[in-house]
Amino acid sequence: QRIRLTHRPSARSYPSALRRVRYFDALTGKSFVFLTNHLELDALMVAELYRRRWHVELFFRWIKQHLRLRWFFATTPNGVRLQIWSALCAHLLVAIARARHRLEASLYQILQIVSVCIWEKTPLSELLTKSPPQDRQTDFCDLLKINDS
Repeated sequence: QRIRLTHRPSARSYPSALRRVRYFDALTGKSFVFLTNHLELDALMVAELYRRRWHVELFFRWIKQHLRLRWFFATTPNGVRLQIWSALCAHLLVAIARARHRLEASLYQILQIVSVCIWEKTPLSELLTKSPPQDRQTDFCDLLKINDS
């Protein structure tokens, strides 16, 4: 179907004609409706493009959740790619270290440890296998004393 947006703000923002494509996925039994400005593309091609776009959206969601990229320092496409690749390499290096040392901690926990100790000269194997120091009892009364009084 060829359509035009009729809601005043939408029609003002996009006055050109659009194409409405309905696609039924036989595997899932779901029906999808897509709006596109590609008026000449085959309906199956439109559905496939949206399916692939969804995979890209899922990938970016994974990046935000696992690589902890909250914002981009760069403003150029190459700078953004460089930041994503750097974060991905760091994530993969930690995954390799986890597998090599047979650690049971999650990647998130290991990344937390590494991010806190990033400037220490402790070997990674020691950093990841060292147990945390035991909490010792502190006499709070001694902490409150001023000038031994």
